[in-house]
Amino acid sequence: MAKSFFRNVTDQITGSSGKTTDAQILQALNHFEDEHLKLQKFKREFDKYTQAILVFDNASFRFFDVIRSLTDPSWSQQQTLDQLCVDIGRTRNEHLQHLNKQIISNINTTFDIFEKMKGHIGEQCRIQHDYDKTRRQYLASMRREEQTKVDRIKNELDHLKSALNLINCELRDDLGKFHLDLQSHNRKTVIELFGIHGNFYKNSHKLCSNFVEKLQGNPSTNSSKNKKS
Repeated sequence: MAKSFFRNVTDQITGSSGKTTDAQILQALNHFEDEHLKLQKFKREFDKYTQAILVFDNASFRFFDVIRSLTDPSWSQQQTLDQLCVDIGRTRNEHLQHLNKQIISNINTTFDIFEKMKGHIGEQCRIQHDYDKTRRQYLASMRREEQTKVDRIKNELDHLKSALNLINCELRDDLGKFHLDLQSHNRKTVIELFGIHGNFYKNSHKLCSNFVEKLQGNPSTNSSKNKKS
């Protein structure tokens, strides 16, 4: 199984031969990867969830067709029943479309946020790699007592160290801010998800309640009961 982007970055930053490290960044990257994996899992499970809704909706349409066939066409409320089944089907279709559009949009936005951070993390990885490589060259030249080469590499090493310290500082702040922004975005997605579901169930309840109340208050639906009394 291929390593994730973040696991590759972690390997490059820490390495296996004592490369320079930043423990705070390493911890943040591990957390970052966990969040990315959770987002991928959410996307997979949401796709399965909406597919299951679609299967259930199709079964519902077939079931309602059977319900409509149970009553005689001459029944005074047959058109009302037919319209209810049509309205329920429309409501279910609109619900699934709205759910897909809104949540997929939120998921894609979150993936975009991760992609932007990948660029910043990748830049840190590049500078870290250059610094480690130059540092090894510097130490090797010191051992061989190549003073001219040592002086030249020392200047380059100092420049890279300064750049590395700067981007590490920025990345620590950005990763912390990213997590806060991500949590805010995730909470927004959760609220919208249950809000969409709530509106659907509210509309469905209203349709069915109005239908039942209308029939219960119509003498023609209770004609058999009235005759017996």
